[in-house]
Amino acid sequence: RLGVGGVLGGFYDFNAYNSINTSLRIRGHGYDTDGSLNVLNGVDSYERFTKSTRQRSTYNWTTDYTKKFKSNKEKKLVIATQVEGNIQNNTNEKYYDYDPTIENNDNKGLNREITFQIDYTHPVSQNIKIETGAKSILRNLTSDFSRTYTLKPTNIDSIDYQNTDIFYYDQNVYAGYLSGTFNLANRWGMIAGVRYEHTQIKGDFDKFEAKFNNDYDNWFPSITISKKFKDFSNLKFSYNQRIQRPSLTYINPFVDNKDPYNISYGNPNIAPEHTQQFEMGYSKFYKIGMINFSTYYRTTNDVIESYLFVDTLGVSNTTFYNIGKTDYYGANIFASVKLMKILELRGNFDLNKYFISGDVNNENLKNEGYTYRGFLSSNLTLYKDWKFEVWGFFRSPRYTLQGKNPSFSIYSFGIQKDIFNKKGKIGLRVVQPFSANKDFVTELEGNNFYQKNVSSIPFRSIGISFSYSFGKLDFKERKSFIQNDDLKQGGGNEEESGSNK
Repeated sequence: RLGVGGVLGGFYDFNAYNSINTSLRIRGHGYDTDGSLNVLNGVDSYERFTKSTRQRSTYNWTTDYTKKFKSNKEKKLVIATQVEGNIQNNTNEKYYDYDPTIENNDNKGLNREITFQIDYTHPVSQNIKIETGAKSILRNLTSDFSRTYTLKPTNIDSIDYQNTDIFYYDQNVYAGYLSGTFNLANRWGMIAGVRYEHTQIKGDFDKFEAKFNNDYDNWFPSITISKKFKDFSNLKFSYNQRIQRPSLTYINPFVDNKDPYNISYGNPNIAPEHTQQFEMGYSKFYKIGMINFSTYYRTTNDVIESYLFVDTLGVSNTTFYNIGKTDYYGANIFASVKLMKILELRGNFDLNKYFISGDVNNENLKNEGYTYRGFLSSNLTLYKDWKFEVWGFFRSPRYTLQGKNPSFSIYSFGIQKDIFNKKGKIGLRVVQPFSANKDFVTELEGNNFYQKNVSSIPFRSIGISFSYSFGKLDFKERKSFIQNDDLKQGGGNEEESGSNK
């Protein structure tokens, strides 16, 4: 496995009230796998060979213009744009020792995204502030998939037209929001707002006749009530609604059949998830750190989740559906502390009870269980601007409608040195140094099957980083105002929801 990434950013202040900043991020990685399977069934025997390549590259370019006003320092106008791309190239090659034919499956995926956003903050008085804005996200997803057969002695290719096509998927989101911040009596405060979104979806194939369109509207209210105390602590109650739309992984119709008895493909017809969350939190600040504790209830309808069924040929099919409803009841604690000005410790732990229910393919299913996750990190500042970091994360198995997905853990060690009078940094990071591979066990069960899948993935890695700053940069105030987190990522049972502002 090989990966590379880079960031280039800069800003310019025209004067005290007008500024512009821009940032370009690129990242890419890829890996190859190959394997063989020997089959002995008492009648005959054969060996199957597979070879696959996975390549992915992304880019993200953001530009923000900020205007402040002489009349009031809290009055602000921000105009921002973002151009983002995700390019994937997957190839699978499969053949048998008794057959001179090689089966080739190729899939090229491209996800393009353009965002325009405007935000305006207007202080009405010392105790009231109004925020409003508008946003548009234009997404274009393309999946070019093909299957060919190559006769080894002659290298003559033949095309499987039933599994060769181009899938086009457009998703445009137009949104606007209005919110107010109110400073009330006795250190009470309130933030209340509403967001409207209109979504347009259009899908089509280059050859197959399977066009579809879907437009829908959503209103998302939110409210937060807080109380500040004199001992630097505060109490908060909040309610919000969010949406997560399916990303390319979930809708891509490409059939991955590198294992002919276990195939997987996306579902272009799945709808977005809708989540409501209630939360109560308490935080306390100290001279050397802080602690935050919160409890929450989260419910999601039209949950997007993988679903496995066995067809009449005995082949396991994995695809995605809006399987039903999930409920989370949980608690979260976060703490940070700084000791002797050179050591900083941060940690988080989350525990929840999870319920899921749904009706898919005339099969009524339920599941429940406890899930937990947490992380711990430490930063130690050493002699002459040397910094040492240790970081670790753990997540318990996650329950699904048909079983559970594997647990996950990862840890890393890093060291960094300030150079060029602290204008530059050079660092070295090692991930999983004591174990080259990680094993993942997935267990699923249905009316007519039980499946246990064990996979091993290489995780040990070494990374080198370098950064250099020109001029006097304050990156904490120069981050882009655009945050598009409304797409459900990955391919499993995600726990988090996203929103657009």
